[in-house]
Amino acid sequence: MNTPAAAPLKQLLASHLQTLQTLLVTLEQERGALEAQDVDVLERLTAEKSTAAGQLRDLGLALERLRSSSTTEPMDRWLTAHPQGAGEWQQIRDIGSRCQAANRENAVHLEARMRRTRGRLNALRGDDTPAPLYGQAGPAAGYSRRLLGQA
Repeated sequence: MNTPAAAPLKQLLASHLQTLQTLLVTLEQERGALEAQDVDVLERLTAEKSTAAGQLRDLGLALERLRSSSTTEPMDRWLTAHPQGAGEWQQIRDIGSRCQAANRENAVHLEARMRRTRGRLNALRGDDTPAPLYGQAGPAAGYSRRLLGQA
């Protein structure tokens, strides 16, 4: 299966893999910045994530064009069977999964931080609306609020 598309495929997969590895490092750095509450670093990392996402989109589109010009098989089947792509494709899938997991973990961390901040702001404002609280079994009810200074 040594076709003229082999060289561009190898190059596309290598670029895709390198971009994913860079994204994974960025996501790991983002986690540290979230824990440290370092807004300046988070702003820089957000821009880096956006750039990597754009590059991955473009690489994915180029890969799809290459695939559709040579076969009607689904991408996964085509690359798994392709001698120039099987190993790299598996690495891309593995690192892509790690990126998704890291991004989910960061989102959970950020959401928890936002809930704590929202709760503190509500307490300072004397907001009578109970903040939604969640336990292991889901939403919990029965909590009330008191104004700061009345507690």
